[in-house]
Amino acid sequence: MLAVPNKVSSLQLLVDRLAEARNNTDRLFECVRADSLYERPIPERHRIAFYIGHLEAFDLNLFRSHVPALRPFAPEFDKLFAFGIDPVNGGLPKDLPEDWPRLSQIEG
Repeated sequence: MLAVPNKVSSLQLLVDRLAEARNNTDRLFECVRADSLYERPIPERHRIAFYIGHLEAFDLNLFRSHVPALRPFAPEFDKLFAFGIDPVNGGLPKDLPEDWPRLSQIEG
């Protein structure tokens, strides 16, 4: 007979893997100089700081319907960090670095 993991162990495995993935991305973002977080290395894309918040918003939006007790730590950031951008008709984003929350706010 095949062993079928129960829901608790499956959920714990998912939580552990997500924590490991977040630790890996945190280490990756630690490589970025603090004075570069609000730069836009690719003109058509978000500033680097966006991607730090995007990971949290993406995970929350993905799991929210499956884990009703899951709550955002900063609901006002849900929309800001939920989606990447695609240039419209070749236009470039016009936001400024100061339009974005500081890293201390993003990380909570």
